Amino acid sequence: LPAALLLALLAGAALGRALHALVLGPLWRRGSQALLIATIGLALVLSEGMRLATGSRQAWLPPFLDRQVVLLALADGSVGLSVGQLLLAPLALAAALAILRLVQRSAFGRSYRACADDLEAAALVGVDVDATLRRTCMLGGALAGLAGLVVAARYGMVAFGMGTLWGFKALAAAIVGGIGSLPGAAAGGQIGRAHV
Repeated sequence: LPAALLLALLAGAALGRALHALVLGPLWRRGSQALLIATIGLALVLSEGMRLATGSRQAWLPPFLDRQVVLLALADGSVGLSVGQLLLAPLALAAALAILRLVQRSAFGRSYRACADDLEAAALVGVDVDATLRRTCMLGGALAGLAGLVVAARYGMVAFGMGTLWGFKALAAAIVGGIGSLPGAAAGGQIGRAHV
């Protein structure tokens, strides 16, 4: 699992850098709508590319994190969690807290927030917008890799189109939590998860 985690982070970051260089970097001066449309197009291209490369069948992983850990034994049964739940939930929480800290307390976070508010104004006050967008794409790619690993390990299945459903859920979480608010998006994700 640690090796898979490292590989998912590195592969996601590399993909984010490539997508920035080929598509997103050249488009930032055209406005946020161009970037939004480009990301939807990229999602379709990546999904179909994976389908063509790997086929349309689902791949099932051997169960390796499904052993139950009993937390409370009762007369009528027991309350427990799987090893996967005990490992993956803290991993996802740690990643969310690390991102919040990075955005709120670092030089990159200040540049990121300035670019999120207004790209042109950020460029006028000396923010290297292209470098900030490149790092943001790499961070987003790494987080997508982490999310893919967590979903695959939790549900034991991978498929070319599995990111589409999770992408819509993430969009709904961002809307519920407030577009542009990382804590709100995290809270929106938890609300959505509770109703799935």
